[in-house]
Amino acid sequence: MPWNDNTIFNNINDLFKYLIDMWEKDKLVAYRGQADSNWPLQTSLDRILDRNTDYATRLAEESAVLEKFRVLTCEYVNSLEKSYLYGNHANDKISALAILQHYRAPTRLLDWTFSPWIALYFAVINHHDKP
Repeated sequence: MPWNDNTIFNNINDLFKYLIDMWEKDKLVAYRGQADSNWPLQTSLDRILDRNTDYATRLAEESAVLEKFRVLTCEYVNSLEKSYLYGNHANDKISALAILQHYRAPTRLLDWTFSPWIALYFAVINHHDKP
């Protein structure tokens, strides 16, 4: 059941029923918590870099963000996060980027979830003014 921007809910219970029905019909759907369906799917890194930036420059910027994160947060992250940033998984850049993503650092990753509830939370948390 695709999301329809024209769907109107009279109250929060109607919205919750809609989400429960949608989730029960197809539990293998990935949801993106985005406040406006007209926004393009852009990573946080895409939003801060010039759209004409070439791929090599994007990767260099991402590597610079990762290195700065490693330097500035080494005493603040927990042991599991440290293992992904510096330990056995240090060469696994995607795992390290997932840690950065969790702390809202700009990366090339997009957040997705199998839960419509989590997507709903992220769609509205900073957009209380949107219907």
